[in-house]
Amino acid sequence: MKIISTKENLISGLNIVGRLTGRNLQLPILANVLLKTEKGRLKMAATNLEIGITTYLGAEIKEEGGITVPGRVLIDYLSNLSANKIELTKEDNKLQIKSEGGKSTILGIEETEFPLIPEVKEENPLILKSLELKDAILKTVFAAALDETRPVLTAVYFNLEKSGSKPLLKIVATDSFRLAETSVFLEKEVNALQPLLIPAVTLMELARLINEKTGDIILYFGENQAQFKTSQFSLVTRLLEGSFPDYQTIIPKEFKTNLILEKEKFLGGLKLANLFARDAGGTLKLKV
Repeated sequence: MKIISTKENLISGLNIVGRLTGRNLQLPILANVLLKTEKGRLKMAATNLEIGITTYLGAEIKEEGGITVPGRVLIDYLSNLSANKIELTKEDNKLQIKSEGGKSTILGIEETEFPLIPEVKEENPLILKSLELKDAILKTVFAAALDETRPVLTAVYFNLEKSGSKPLLKIVATDSFRLAETSVFLEKEVNALQPLLIPAVTLMELARLINEKTGDIILYFGENQAQFKTSQFSLVTRLLEGSFPDYQTIIPKEFKTNLILEKEKFLGGLKLANLFARDAGGTLKLKV
């Protein structure tokens, strides 16, 4: 493999996939990022076996090939270079990095050792506005459980419903103490959308990746995996098994008291009261 790209381009790709890499004593390959030429572009990918993220970068391809290298080492090294033009060359199981005024070598692992990121059949696409989906994630994901005693509660529930003539995607999370629910309207009908249990950690990573340039997100799903695909990246995640609680039965149909509050004043009051609630398990009492 031999490619020429820019520092900015390479760091942009590493910022997309690099969060999944980390120190793994059992499987050192999981600390690595895959660099591979594919269809005239440079493919970057990383996985932690629960989530897989792939992105493609523009590059001048001199020789085809691939290698995996420690993601953290590569991004730290590139970030400290002053030159913008970067040449990456694979030599045996090493990646040679050349730039104006310098050359370094990073020990890698052969690309054949990199775990396969599952492919999801691109059927029955669910098209979502990325910023609307990010907003919905941030409104619900905090309520998912952190304790894995009941794994189903560590997921966020996606389910398709109807509101008038428009399909509606319900997004719900609960840890059995808190419950958060929101909805996203869809422009097109979707066939055969099964209820999905998507790990909350996956959606937090997805929300991190979404920005104003992301555009639409296409959601594909199978029995065990789901894929979020955009023009910038592709994220594949496993789906959790089990039945989500019938949360609608615990939402009151009628309310004794309704309050309309000024949000900023209410939040300010909560922050002040919380200073004194820390020693009481974070419990606040509201009196009307």
